Amino acid sequence: MPSLSNTERSQRWPTPLERVHRWFTAGTTGTNHHQRELYPLNFWLSTLALFLVGLGSRLLTYPWPKLLETSVCRYYYEEDGYHGEPSPEFCADERVTSHWLSLIRLMQLLSPLAATVAQIPMGILVDKGRRRLAFILNITSTVLYCGSITIFGIALFHVHLRCTRLTVAGLVRVFPLWCFYISPVFLLAGGGPWMTSSLVYATINNIVRPDQRTTAFSFMEGLSGLSGLVGPLLYNETMRPPLWVSYILALILYSLALVPTLYLTRDDNLGMDNEAREDEIPEETEPLLSAGNHSAREVILSNRSGERSLAPRLNIFIICFACFFGFHLARGSISYTFVWVWLSFGHDAIFTEVFTYIRAVVLFFLLLIVLPLASSRLDKTWRVAKRDLILSSTWIAFCTVGTLIVLVAPNLGVAIIGFIIATLGYAMPISLRSFLASHFEKNFSGRLFAGIGVVENVGWLIDLSLMQTNYYTEGAPFVISLVTYAVMLVLLIRLAIKI
Repeated sequence: MPSLSNTERSQRWPTPLERVHRWFTAGTTGTNHHQRELYPLNFWLSTLALFLVGLGSRLLTYPWPKLLETSVCRYYYEEDGYHGEPSPEFCADERVTSHWLSLIRLMQLLSPLAATVAQIPMGILVDKGRRRLAFILNITSTVLYCGSITIFGIALFHVHLRCTRLTVAGLVRVFPLWCFYISPVFLLAGGGPWMTSSLVYATINNIVRPDQRTTAFSFMEGLSGLSGLVGPLLYNETMRPPLWVSYILALILYSLALVPTLYLTRDDNLGMDNEAREDEIPEETEPLLSAGNHSAREVILSNRSGERSLAPRLNIFIICFACFFGFHLARGSISYTFVWVWLSFGHDAIFTEVFTYIRAVVLFFLLLIVLPLASSRLDKTWRVAKRDLILSSTWIAFCTVGTLIVLVAPNLGVAIIGFIIATLGYAMPISLRSFLASHFEKNFSGRLFAGIGVVENVGWLIDLSLMQTNYYTEGAPFVISLVTYAVMLVLLIRLAIKI
């Protein structure tokens, strides 16, 4: 990895982080080529921002639907002329539940759609060299989105009704329910939490060499996802305090995420240095899109002996984006495993926490240990692009086998084994992102990863509809996922053979 000494380029890190930067890059500017520097400071800053945003979102896993339920329940409670606190029995009424579910589904549709609209403009902003501004807009939109929901759902005032013998203190809503539909509008300003990972991917892609890209992406996902290890604990703990406590904590975390992004530095000179270093890497060729220069890049299609013809790059582009779409369309079956266990084996909801912990632990070892080691091992045999395709095909094969095992599992133990195998496939988008990034100049990183985010959001929205439609249809989500995984596996294997 090239040195990032800003002193050599007449650029200084902000004073609070100058010493930290020296820690991360110590021993890398000498002549000893055996010394390796850790990832540049921009890597750690962007990963920290993603971690804080992810932790804030996990804090709202329970409070978000509960706040909507409470708001709908109070709306009908006051509409019926009651005052005070509604009882749980009243909130379980059919009309309350029906309205609450429709509100949740509409919010789950409007919010990702608004974030999707903002993705490409944000990607363009990154490619124009305004990465710091893009992060600021993104986190600001997240704070406004979460804050507006907090205000619309929790802003209440006390009204005292004086009768002849009794004074009743009641809580009356300040905002009508339709105000919740205003919240997604704020996501148009920066994409909210749906866009943060795309910005981080683009940032990291611009500061690492091609042979280090997959490992860097894996570390980023693993480190930023550490909050998943305490996911069930957070879920349980947020049930106890008032709803506004969780929302205030989430807003604080979102606001703190703004701090590391303010110290992100430009990497224009870094990009030139990277490209110079890439010239030393053999087997590279012109990217799919370029910004006018013809610096050496990774080899994507091999045509040394003339026995193989170059596959159309447009086909590669379509296949990769189809796989991103299909993966997010099919991975809903992993979450459906919780329901499948209840339906098939009669276990209660406590096993939801068991599966959640299993998934968090598997992802921890997968992203921080297994994938980096596998990538390093394959580097000794295959070129970078070939390595990424082999890894992507392997992860999809794990998804296929694991989903099939869960579908035919005769008992809970076998279902857990299948669930673990299927969870290993979560690494597929990481290696496939690295492969597709090989086709693009780094000046297009923002638009590339924003485009991937758009496709993934669309796949997730369709998956959400399918899982809701087939929620109580035994095995239907697994069948949909199996077919999708099988198609993706065939496409990736054929592409890997041609590379």
